[in-house]
Amino acid sequence: TLVCKEWKRLIGVPKFNVVFSNVLSKTVPEMAFGKTKWVQYFGDVGVEPPLPTSIHQILQSSCVIWPGKRVKETHMLTLIPQTVNGQPLTLESIGELVKNPKQGNPTKYSDFYPCGYEKTAAGQSHWVLMAQDVIPNSPKNSYKDQLKLVPKCNRGGIQYEVPWPLDATVSIFLEYAQTDNRLFADNLWTYTRCQETYKNEGKWQMLVGGFSLSGLYVHNYASDLEYYGVSVSRFMP
Repeated sequence: TLVCKEWKRLIGVPKFNVVFSNVLSKTVPEMAFGKTKWVQYFGDVGVEPPLPTSIHQILQSSCVIWPGKRVKETHMLTLIPQTVNGQPLTLESIGELVKNPKQGNPTKYSDFYPCGYEKTAAGQSHWVLMAQDVIPNSPKNSYKDQLKLVPKCNRGGIQYEVPWPLDATVSIFLEYAQTDNRLFADNLWTYTRCQETYKNEGKWQMLVGGFSLSGLYVHNYASDLEYYGVSVSRFMP
């Protein structure tokens, strides 16, 4: 539009503008849970932040965590909006939304003890790319030792971190809503530790997982049990 007057004129034509918008929407990968799917399953989330122009290359690249697979096969790409239907997105509100989705699979929390963070809002809308499982060799280790495994997942400037509870919870819930696939499930009693700790104690990492027919477990526990691992995620600016 800066170099061609004809393009600028056409973009101002309503019919063409609809087509142009549809083309742009295809830049969001099909596997992603973005604004279009939020509206379809739960409601309006306002403005969708852009993904990196390299997102398709990132998703097609080889996965460092699980060799032999591509990132798109081992990760979830999820929009974490600031609000849903005008209300702040929190651990508490997503728990209500997933009970009665507009379509897809309903679910709930099986055990919900959010350690004082139930009303902590998502803040600015953002994308999160999160692994679909805990990283190998992370269960049976202390959180301190698990943190040492995270940098080994980094490559080419990609900086992973331990997921935040809201990002992990929303990503897991939305994957189930659209695919009926319960990640971090109860068949192997898989849980990921998260960055936030029990608010009143300053210790005991929050846990998300154990996703069963009864719902998703969000709690905290001090012991280093064999099924408490750690997943990784990264923000997508």
